[in-house]
Amino acid sequence: MNKIIVRLMLFLPGFFLFSCIGKEEVEHLQCQLEATTDEIEGNNIMVIYAIEGNGNYHVDSWVYLAPEGEIKKQSLALPVSDTLFFSSRVIPKTTAKVKVTDGWVRIGFKAQTEDKEFSGSDKCEQYINP
Repeated sequence: MNKIIVRLMLFLPGFFLFSCIGKEEVEHLQCQLEATTDEIEGNNIMVIYAIEGNGNYHVDSWVYLAPEGEIKKQSLALPVSDTLFFSSRVIPKTTAKVKVTDGWVRIGFKAQTEDKEFSGSDKCEQYINP
């Protein structure tokens, strides 16, 4: 299992699935990524969440909903990643609330069992009119 974690951590930059890009000043930019794992059921399901940014930005919060209904919040210093293990079906959801001034922030996740993997994406963009 440790080898799987190491291999997935090496690919973190490649699986960021959506971007929120701000030019000039963006008062509040909120992105949400949501997917369900209809095809992935079983034991030892691993989900990796990751968020990163470049430029002048501030992360207010990062929230994800576990299948058991537990909501976790934390303040973040970017970049950051979080690896979660579940013993049953996974329905990942994550929301980032970000203030951006001349920069970008992106967030994504990948889920994997011993023989299957999936990813889902949604994209939101907000630009300041010139």
